[in-house]
Amino acid sequence: MVFATFFQVLSENNARITIHLKNDLAIEGNIQSVDEYLNIVLSEIDVVNNEENPYLLSVKKLLIRGNTISHISMPDHGIDTDTIQELAMKDMERK
Repeated sequence: MVFATFFQVLSENNARITIHLKNDLAIEGNIQSVDEYLNIVLSEIDVVNNEENPYLLSVKKLLIRGNTISHISMPDHGIDTDTIQELAMKDMERK
């Protein structure tokens, strides 16, 4: 839940991230929404390898299922470690 909450905070700021999928596709976009399963809606997307995936050039908004995500990259200035630590502490207190 910690990461879902963290990404929800990022979505409020319309943060730009890169999602790397298990099929080696990488998609960059602005976070619109996130749920507890880490299903993420991105807007204003750009596919990192346009040449390999030309069919995605016309897509502007995309829902990515959480179980297809390999990892997520974001710029260093977009990470608020204090927020992550605070959310983790609250999560531990609940258990």
